This record gives sequence, structure tokens and C-alpha cells, in this order.
Amino acid sequence: MRRTSQYKIWLLLLSTVIWHGAARAGDTLTILFTHDLHSSFAGSREATSGGGMVRTGGYARLYTAIAQQRAQNPAATLLVDGGDVAMGTFFQTLFTSHFAEMQLMHKMGYEAVATGNHDFDFGVEALEQAIRAAAAADSLQTCAMVVSNLKGIAGVQACKIVEKAGFRIGIFGLLGAEAYSQSLIDKTLLYENTETAATRMVAYLRDSAKADVVLCLSHSGTHKIPKYSEDEQLARKVQGIDVIISGHSHSLLPEPLTAGQTVIVSAGAFGKYLGCLKLARHGDRPHCVSYTLVKIDSAYAENVEIAAEIMRYKRIVERQYLDAENLGFDEPVADVAASVFANSDSVALGCLIADAYRHAVQEAENRHVDVAVAPLGSVRENLYEGRVTTEEIFGILPLGVGADGTPGFPLVKVYLYGHELRDLCETDASLSHILPDAQLFFSGIRYTYYAGSLFCNKVKKVETLDSSGIYTIPEEDKLYSVTSDLYTAQLISIVKANTFGILSIVPKNAEGAPITDLHEAIVHDRAGNEIKGWTALLHYLKKTDTLRDTPPLFSYTSRLEEQKTALPAFSLKEEYTYMTTFALCVYVAVAMAVALLVASVLWIIVKKVRGVKS
Repeated sequence: MRRTSQYKIWLLLLSTVIWHGAARAGDTLTILFTHDLHSSFAGSREATSGGGMVRTGGYARLYTAIAQQRAQNPAATLLVDGGDVAMGTFFQTLFTSHFAEMQLMHKMGYEAVATGNHDFDFGVEALEQAIRAAAAADSLQTCAMVVSNLKGIAGVQACKIVEKAGFRIGIFGLLGAEAYSQSLIDKTLLYENTETAATRMVAYLRDSAKADVVLCLSHSGTHKIPKYSEDEQLARKVQGIDVIISGHSHSLLPEPLTAGQTVIVSAGAFGKYLGCLKLARHGDRPHCVSYTLVKIDSAYAENVEIAAEIMRYKRIVERQYLDAENLGFDEPVADVAASVFANSDSVALGCLIADAYRHAVQEAENRHVDVAVAPLGSVRENLYEGRVTTEEIFGILPLGVGADGTPGFPLVKVYLYGHELRDLCETDASLSHILPDAQLFFSGIRYTYYAGSLFCNKVKKVETLDSSGIYTIPEEDKLYSVTSDLYTAQLISIVKANTFGILSIVPKNAEGAPITDLHEAIVHDRAGNEIKGWTALLHYLKKTDTLRDTPPLFSYTSRLEEQKTALPAFSLKEEYTYMTTFALCVYVAVAMAVALLVASVLWIIVKKVRGVKS
């Protein structure tokens, strides 16, 4: 009798555990997410800590990881993306004709994707055309593009309601202020600030749509300094957002950020990680149960169906785009002797790109080019050791479109006065620590600087390389030829506005007249084709090639410190010799303020002394 009672007790306990486990599963929502995929269908190479090389990401492996996570709780799993699905590889060349990115996301089961700034790189009309192309190709669509603070884009929704196992999820999208400022969106479109739009969307989703989970796909980003972290600021100012999937900044957050009851998560870029956030019911608001970042590497086999689709798109790219360039998608370009990294304080990829730009224009025009410039912001991938292909070269400089309508920013050639070359160097010296993407890399010019000097007065000496290979100080009022990609030329044109008029760089033609339309400065090869930044780099890597079957061995050793020499200590002589008008005004103002302060103190002392004597 006692044994029977014990069996009943154990059976009751087991039933209770099973019931509570089932309740927990039924009350749990899994949100799988990515962002900033940038057309990285095939994945990319990545250096390991041990000096080796592995391939990470790729949609076929990513989908395998998604399927495994989804299988754990299929009815309560949501898959979303935080924007910038396009622009980064050759597959972006199919944007308007296929929108292959969105077609694959339909097949992978995405429910919603935010619109990122790079999704507008070909313009608003191109995005609308791309959405129509994807819709025409696949009637079984699951994925909606969402943005709530931009109005007037056909095919894009403000929000989407999704039901998952008893959870009513309201999803809305946002394009952040920085992302908007960096986009090629027609500025006549109505843009609403994120705080106002989010407040309106939360009220609608909770009150009218009766959502019990509010999910924001925000292409705004986070920052290590909280005041610059747009999504953290948004969460603090707008109550009622449960989860923010934070794109744009390519942040990889190993732990969620929290602000009030809002959870902020990010999974890096290029599909190298799949974010997995699990929520459970907790009163009127869900709370975070677990958060993991799943590394997408060789541990995941490629999904056969997605891999076949990627191969199909690859063949279309070759037929529609690369055949005209007489290039193959996976064609070997060179064997690189040692990796050259974008974010480097030594042998920097930006220096190599600037050298390639100057070489390409000199070859095309058969004349000396004084200076070439490349910004860090346009470099999207590293150049890794080993055999490098056409696709990987394009992945380094994939952004933009030329006047000819084909992908890739074209090179331009303008002229600057000698005194403007100093302002160009000063832009790098003074702004690159505030705006990392504004860091400039040079060819044909070098400068010395003192980091402790005043803002916009850090550069002490500038030298340019003449056609005989000798560095000389540029003449103040002489014009010098400068080449860059179109994006960089557009940036340096607005330096004056961004430095309150302290620095001024005005691109000119060979006669010294200001250029109003930089498209007029685009450089063409001898066949009349635009020279793209990425093809300039490709041909520079191949320039040592001879008539042989194997790619050339390429080695690059130019060091960044040879271009930018930091003075170890303050030098009064250097400060006086290279003082700008701005610095002179600041020093005079400080001297006058100190003199006024000293005079005031002396006056007070004299007055007190007189008072004592009387």
C-alpha cells in the first residue's frame, strides 16, 4: 500500500514537471534575427586568432542554422532582419532585375526586414522596382519591407502584425538619423525623426492593433558612447518597445543592452552570426529568457536548395554583368603574400587602394597624378592572404553606382590648390578620431602632425611626390591633380560646412574653375568606359602579371606611418611656423581673456589695498 502511494506521488510530480515544461514552451517566443547582410550570399573569409583562415556566413549555411533553431519551437519562432540586405557583393548587380536578396529571404522564411540606408544606394525608384521584381518572381511571399518614418515608397509598409502561438507581434521599422544622412534617398521624401515615429507606432500597435509584443527593426545602431547610441537613446525616450533589433552600426553584442523594459540586440554583419532571442510572458510585457549568437561556420552544412539558388544567381551575374568586363565571378586575380587590413595602423588597405587609384588614372591619361585619396568608409572588407578572386576584390569596394548606371563608384579627377591640400590632410588629422569613416588614406602626399594641437591646426607640414619621385612642399597657389572615387569627392566638397568654415576644399577643373557637377570629372579608360574603384584595385593587383597561367604574387609593404608622421612632443617652433588663421584667432582670444582676467584680479587687489589703507 505504501509503495502504491509512493508511485502516485512520483507520477504526480512527473506530471507537474511535464505540464510546467509544456506551459513554458507554449509561453515562449523565439526571435531569430540578422541585419546588415549586404548581399553576402556566399559568405566571406575571416582570419582566425591562430593566423589561419576560415570561411564564415553564407546564406546556405545560415539557413541550416535557422532551420535547426526553428525546429525547436516551429509555431512560435519569428525570423526578421534589421536592414541593409543589399549592397556588398556582385549579387547586388541583380538588384532592380531580380532583387535576389529578397527572393532568398522569402525562401528562408523571413517575416519582415527593415529598409537600411544602403538599400537606397541605387535610389528610391530602383528600390521600388526591385520590390516589384521580387514580387513578380515569387507569389508565395512572406517577407515585408517595413519603415515607419519615411513616407511615399511603393511596396514598403509602416508595420506588420504577425501571430505566433498565441503571441500577437507588432513589427515596425525605423531608419536612423545617421543612416538617413548617409543614404542616397531623395531628400524630398518626408522623413520623420525616430522618436516621434516610434511613439506613434507603439500607440497604434498596442492600442489599435492589440499587439502584446512590440518589435522594432531599427536601422540606427548602437555606439560605445551612450549619447551617440541612437537605439539606446530611442529606448530611453520611447516607452512600450519590447525589443529593438539594432542594425546599421554592425555591432556584435554578446549580451543584450537594456533601457527600462526594452531589450536591444545586435548580431554583427554579413551573416556571420544568427541572433536568437527568447521571450516569455511576464504580466503585460514579455521578458528575456535567453539570448545567444550562433556563429555561422563550417559546423553548419549548406542547405542544398539555397546553395542551388545562389549558384543560379551567380550565373546570371556573369551573363548580365561580368561577361562585358571579360571577367569571371570566381576568377583568380592574384596570390596575396600577406593580408592587408582596412582598420590598420601599419600596412593599411586604404593606402593600397589610393595607390591603385593613382596608378589607374595615370595609365588611362598617360600623365602624372599628384595625389590620390581613399576613405575608410568606402572600404567594406579586408584583403586576405592567399589567392584572391574577382568577387573578393569587388567586395572590398562594392558601393555606389556610376553615371553609366553600372555598380561601383567611378574614379574622378579634380584639382586643388596647394593650401587646400593642407586642409585635406587636416580633415583626416582632426576628424578621423570623431568620425572613423572619415579617416583618409593617401598616395603621393604625406604630412606630419601633432595630435595635441588645436582642432583644425594639427597638421604641421605637407609634402607631395613629384613625377621624379621627390617629395616637395606644395606651392600655396598652384593647382595639383587629385583623384578619388566619386563618393570621396562628394565628401570633401562638404568639408567646409562640417568644420564651420574653418577648412575649405573646393574641387576645380584644370583651369581652376569650381566644379558644380562632379560627374563631369569622371575618369574614363582609353576605350571610353568609366574606371571604377574596384576595377582599379583589381588591375593594380594584376599589374605584375606576365604571360602565364597562374595569378601573379602580390606583396604590399607601404606603411601608414610613412604617410602620416606623428610629432612626439609639442614644438613651439612648429606651432608658430604652421599656424593657421583659425589657430591664431584662438590663441589671440585666449591671450586677451587671460590678460583681462589678470587685469581684473589686479584691479580687485588694488581696490582692497586702498580700502585697507583708508
